[in-house]
Amino acid sequence: MKITDGLAASLLLACVLSACGADVATVELALDSDPPESVETISVFVTDLEAGFIVASATVSRERTRFPMGVPAERLLEFTLIGRRLDPPLSLLGPMPSYVGRLRRRIPLGSERELVSLVARPGGAVTVFVPPPAPGDVDARPRLEVQGSGDRPTRVYDLARQFRGWRRTLALESGPSQVRLVADRRGRQWSSSALVQLRRDEDTLVQLDLPIETSELEVVPSTFKLSLLDPTTDESLEDELVLGAEWPKLLLTAEGLEGQPVEDLPDLRLHLRRYPSGGEPIDLELGVISAGEPFSFDEVEPLSEPERWWIWGELASEPPLRVDLFLNFRAPDEAPGVPATLFVDLQDEHRLARGTSVIVSALDESGLWARNFTAEFDLSDSDSDIVLGEVKGLIGSNHRGIRRVQIQRSSAPITGETVLRGTVTSTSQRFDLERSLLRLDLDVLAEPR
Repeated sequence: MKITDGLAASLLLACVLSACGADVATVELALDSDPPESVETISVFVTDLEAGFIVASATVSRERTRFPMGVPAERLLEFTLIGRRLDPPLSLLGPMPSYVGRLRRRIPLGSERELVSLVARPGGAVTVFVPPPAPGDVDARPRLEVQGSGDRPTRVYDLARQFRGWRRTLALESGPSQVRLVADRRGRQWSSSALVQLRRDEDTLVQLDLPIETSELEVVPSTFKLSLLDPTTDESLEDELVLGAEWPKLLLTAEGLEGQPVEDLPDLRLHLRRYPSGGEPIDLELGVISAGEPFSFDEVEPLSEPERWWIWGELASEPPLRVDLFLNFRAPDEAPGVPATLFVDLQDEHRLARGTSVIVSALDESGLWARNFTAEFDLSDSDSDIVLGEVKGLIGSNHRGIRRVQIQRSSAPITGETVLRGTVTSTSQRFDLERSLLRLDLDVLAEPR
C-alpha cells in the first residue's frame, strides 16, 4: 500500500463511519521521537475497544512522524504503532515489528486535530499457539490476555481457529509480558499462562495448553506413582529387571494430599524412550493407562541386549501432574556398575517454549542407569534465557541416580541455540555439564495461517 493510499484508507473509513451515524473526530498523530534507521515503514491501527474491531489505519514512510487520522469520537480507542523493518529477520507478521507503541484515549466529540503523541519502544513478535482440545471440550473460542510490565493495561485478543488449533501473532514491546490463555469449559472459566521475555527484533513462539481443572475432581491428586508387578503373581518388582524375562505389568496409583487413594482420574498417556546400546534413542507411544488397572507391554518387542528405559506419563492439568519410571534391563549374570559418565537428556526439546523436563544422571560402564549415584548439581552458569525449576540441588539416594528438573526457554528466536551449563559433583567425581538446546518449533510453524 502506498503512503497516500494508507492515509486515504483512514479518511475513507472516517467518511463511512460518518455516513453510518458514528461521530467522527480528527486527530493529529505524532511520534515522540524519530524512529531508528532500520525502520522502513510505520503503521498505525486504531481499535475501538468497546466494539472490539479496528476502525482506522494508516501506513506511512519513516519520515512522516506526524499525520492526521479520522477516528470515532467518544469511544475508548487504542492506538497501536508498529515500525517495521523490511530487511531480515522476518516474522509471522511479515516484516519484523521492531518498534512498537500503544496508547489508549477517548477523543472528545468535535475535536479537530487533537494531538495524540505515541511513545514507541523497541519490540518484536510473539506467536501464541494453542493445540486443539478434545471435540466439545471448550464452549467458546479461547482468548489471550497480555499484561506488560509496569502500569501498561491488559490487552485482550481473540484467537483465530486454525487447521490444527488456535494461533495469534502479536507485536509487543520488548521486556517481560505475561501471556494468559482464558477459555470457557462447561460453563466455567479457566486459564494457563506463560512469561515471555521479548528482545528487540525477535520472533518468539509460546505454546499454551488447555488443561484439565483439578478442582473438578472429587479428590485432587498430589502424587502419581508407577509400580512394576510380576506378570504371574502380581507381586511388586524393583526397577532392575533381568533381560529375557517375561514383561512386567505397570500399575498407576495416585494419592491425595492426605495420602488417600485417588481412583476417579482421567487416563494418562504413557510415553517410552528406549536407549539401546550403541544406538540413538527410540521414542514410542505406549497408549493410555488408567489408575488402578494393570498395563501390559505386550506391544513392545522383546529385547536382545541390555537397555535402559525412561517411561513417563502426563496429565495436562492445572497444576500439571506427571509421573516417571526409569528401568534397567541387565543380563542375568551382570551386576550393577559404578558411575562412569554423566548423562543429560531433555524430555521434549520442541516444548522448551512452554516448559519441559531435563534429567541429570550417570551411567555405568554398561550404559545403564547408575543407581548408586549421589551428587550435587549447579546449573547457574546456563544462558540467561533458560529458566530452571531448580538451579542447584541434590541427586539423593531416594532419586535412584536420576534427577528430573523443570526447564523452560523464556525467550529466544524461533530457531536458535541456548546452552545449559553447570557442574555435577559427587564425593569422588566431578562432571562438567554442557548441553546445547536447539529449539525448532518448525512443526508448529509449518501449519497454515
